[in-house]
Amino acid sequence: MKSTLITLLAATSALAAPNFKRALQPLELSNLVGNLYSETLPTAYNIVFTLNDPNTNVTTGCDAVWDNGEAGTLLFNCDNPAYQVNFPDGIYDIEDFVLRVSRADGTEAGQNTVSGGDWQCTTNEGYPEETCEWVGVFNIDVTA
Repeated sequence: MKSTLITLLAATSALAAPNFKRALQPLELSNLVGNLYSETLPTAYNIVFTLNDPNTNVTTGCDAVWDNGEAGTLLFNCDNPAYQVNFPDGIYDIEDFVLRVSRADGTEAGQNTVSGGDWQCTTNEGYPEETCEWVGVFNIDVTA
């Protein structure tokens, strides 16, 4: 009886214990630049940025080249291959696209649309035809 009571109390305490899982902080992308290359087919988009993950204290460079017609599931490794980039909807407009960043082990993932007033684009006379830069830090909320 005493053993059953102790087991019951231990189980009740475990169920009542609060879950102190910390919330994930957003990924921070700095030096976010996009280039459009359309003089040759297929049209190519080059996206470059520095990724800071405050959840793991990792900073790494990321560089991805997506060509029209490639699958949105195509993954590009960052300099630290624990992080990957992809464009779930592809890129058909350098001024408006979805950027997804994830950890290769599946512990974090998030996406955000790159567009709007802080995504400043200029048309170039030469190559690349258009260059866009994010003013400030671009944040991507992540979930586990």
